[in-house]
Amino acid sequence: MSKCVVLQFFDVSKGHIQFLEPGFLKHIKELNLQNNGITLRRGGFFGRKSTCSFPQIEILRLETIGIRNLDNRLSCLDKLRILILDNNPLMQISTNTFINLPSLSHLSIANLGDGLNTVKSLAFGSTSLNSLNFSGNKFMFKSLLSNIYFDKYNIFKLVPNLTELDLSGNIVDTSDVLTTMLLPVKFLKKLWLKNCGMSSLPTDFFSKMPHLQEFVASYNNISAWDGNIVFRDNFTLKTLKLDSNSISIVNDSFFPLRTLNQLTEIDLTSNPFSCTCENLWFRNLILKRSLMFVDVTYGYRCYSPPYRVHTKLKDYNPTNGECDKKDKVFIIVVTSVSVIGIVLVIVSSIVYRCRWHIRNWVRTQLIDKVEKESGLKLCIHHRDFKAGQLIIDNIAENIATSRKILLFMSRDMLNSDWCLFEMRIAQEKFLNKETDTMIVVMLETVSKDLMSPSLRFLINSTTYIEWPRKQYEEERFWTEVLRALK
Repeated sequence: MSKCVVLQFFDVSKGHIQFLEPGFLKHIKELNLQNNGITLRRGGFFGRKSTCSFPQIEILRLETIGIRNLDNRLSCLDKLRILILDNNPLMQISTNTFINLPSLSHLSIANLGDGLNTVKSLAFGSTSLNSLNFSGNKFMFKSLLSNIYFDKYNIFKLVPNLTELDLSGNIVDTSDVLTTMLLPVKFLKKLWLKNCGMSSLPTDFFSKMPHLQEFVASYNNISAWDGNIVFRDNFTLKTLKLDSNSISIVNDSFFPLRTLNQLTEIDLTSNPFSCTCENLWFRNLILKRSLMFVDVTYGYRCYSPPYRVHTKLKDYNPTNGECDKKDKVFIIVVTSVSVIGIVLVIVSSIVYRCRWHIRNWVRTQLIDKVEKESGLKLCIHHRDFKAGQLIIDNIAENIATSRKILLFMSRDMLNSDWCLFEMRIAQEKFLNKETDTMIVVMLETVSKDLMSPSLRFLINSTTYIEWPRKQYEEERFWTEVLRALK
């Protein structure tokens, strides 16, 4: 090995190496030591300025070698450009750990497990660093945590030339911490925040990142934002990726015209979109600007309403008349038990408010299942309501004369004042024990955070029936509904 004076690449990964003789690889430029048992002694393995073991090294891979402490262990590597320290059980990153690596441009310190609890001030200090991968460390960038320490004001303070930062797989507080800790990084161009527990986009971040071009926040729980606030005073953003979040409706407030004209790539694929009139603007947008949106053909599918599950959003094509805001359909269904063709008593009411598409569902499924197959009589607004009587009076009268209430739940219902009015009347009967059964059908997943206290009580105290996500489960669904009505 003493004759290997021109050897420039040395890969001993997974080689069970525990010791390298100092000085025998003085000309090496790339060294891969991952999955070995090398011990990095302070000032020992790499040597010192006067006795540097690897003075020419440019790329160093030290993944999975059991490093627990980096204090003063990386020295005399003046030409090192790329350093990879992934999958090591580090518990702390100290101040100025990388300050003595004057050529370092890319640092990856990712997937450290869940043991890391301290990142000291100026930990990443480096005037040469361009790219930092800190993903998958499960570190909590949140204020006021007793078991976690980091300085949100100074953690990235001395990294003036950082242009790419990956914080994916950590917990990031977007309400305060994100903007504060990245404020010193004025030249940041690309930021990745995948799977960071985010429920919203930061409102004061983009305006303070004058060079940001790419923002990726996939696999979070973001559902909505005000584009006029979020993107104000930002004139550089080109790529926005929010795939696999909780976005169901996109309207023109999400993307002001200036922002749309500025962006060149938008990825909102794999979100639970709704094929309703509220999404008509977005459906038209992705067709009009199909080159801007990623995977328009297959990436945008509907999760609601139930009868449009898996429909491609681009194929959702209602007429203008169907989506006219004035053309709303109000439906109350009242079932009754009949014997020998004579109606004896009203036993149930179904309260439901929605738009034009519900008519088709009522005609093709609800009427067939309840009336034709089960012999129950339905009372539907446009077919059976008393002419000349106010809708409010029809609602109150039919609920008052019923014993059972079948309530269909959806997110849209909770956003409708009419629906909430109907529900309050129905809940009053239930809570006052005036009816012996309240049957709840959950058409889609509705967060309890969106519910009123009384509605949460109802959901917690009532066994509800869920609309099936798979077509072959629909028969079981209707069996449960009809059994509950009898």
